[in-house]
Order: sequence, then structure tokens, then C-alpha cells
Amino acid sequence: AKAIRCGDRAGLCLAQLDAAAIERGVVAAPGSVPGLTAVLALVRKVRFFRGRTDTERTFHVTLGHTTTVATAYFFGAAELNDTAVPKFDSEREYVYQEKLEDRLQWCLLKFEAKVRCQLDALVIGSHLESDAAMADACRIAFHGRLVERAEGDAIGEKIRLYKLKRKVGLVAKLGDPCVSTNGDMGV
Repeated sequence: AKAIRCGDRAGLCLAQLDAAAIERGVVAAPGSVPGLTAVLALVRKVRFFRGRTDTERTFHVTLGHTTTVATAYFFGAAELNDTAVPKFDSEREYVYQEKLEDRLQWCLLKFEAKVRCQLDALVIGSHLESDAAMADACRIAFHGRLVERAEGDAIGEKIRLYKLKRKVGLVAKLGDPCVSTNGDMGV
């Protein structure tokens, strides 16, 4: 057959197109595949991955037909335990996470270069650097689905995060009941 439909893979011969300029691509209606610089994804850690998964670490992210480098910010695992159907709420505050956890959570991905893909695309985050210690280990850190675009400075504008902090101290001296001196807290 000499016809292709939506979802089919095809090889095309285009006159006067430099083959070195393009490796693979997507044919789509104008505006249907947006250019993205940052996205919000719902992700889960791959249990076999043993590498570092710190927030603000760069990962090789595969989405659509593209693999690019992105910085990942993980948050909201605690809040997702409260909901049956995960839906991002920009009015809600979420707990900032120091690293990727072993459960479902939100992830903000900021790409180094603009990426074109559908908003419900599968996302895979990996560490593809060649390291002798990780030669035979799993390199895929997380997987999930893109939920929505997050342009500009998404943290603060669209994503409201807070860090849990706590100080522990010891009261060293009691004198006046209205005044206390503590040794460890630096207050």
C-alpha cells in the first residue's frame, strides 16, 4: 500500500533536503506538537536503579523521539498519597524533596534545549554516562508521563514548594521566666 495513516512509521524521500540536517522527525499539523523548555511529569523511580537521584541533578531524558539533558526537581510524593486520582493543583503547596523517592511523585524537568513532543508522552530519565562501576547496572532512574508544560520560572509561579525544617536545641540556663538562653539553636 502507498498510504500511511496517523501512528504509522514511514520513510520519506524529500527532494532538495540535506539528509545530514535531519535524522528523524515527526510529521504533524502546525501547532499540534509544541516546543517545550520545561514540563511537569508524574514519575516513579525504577527500583533496580542504584545511582544518585538528587533533586537539581541532570538526567538524560527520553520523550517522544528525542533524548536530551534536563535538570530534575522532585516534589509532592507525600501529597500524592492523599489523592486517589493524581491531578496537579497549582493552588496547593507541595513538599520539596531532596531526592527521588520509591513512590509516585511530581517532577519538574527543565530542558537544556527546546524539545518537541506531545504533552501526554512517556518520559524516561536515565544516567547514560559511561562509568566502569555502573557498566552492568540499571541506568534508567525514573519513568512516567508528561502532564503539562511549565514555562518560565515554574517554581514559585506555578509550583509552590516548601521545605520541612526543624531545629533541636537544649535550654542551658533558666533565670528570668521570660528569657531563656539556648546553646545549640543559634537563636
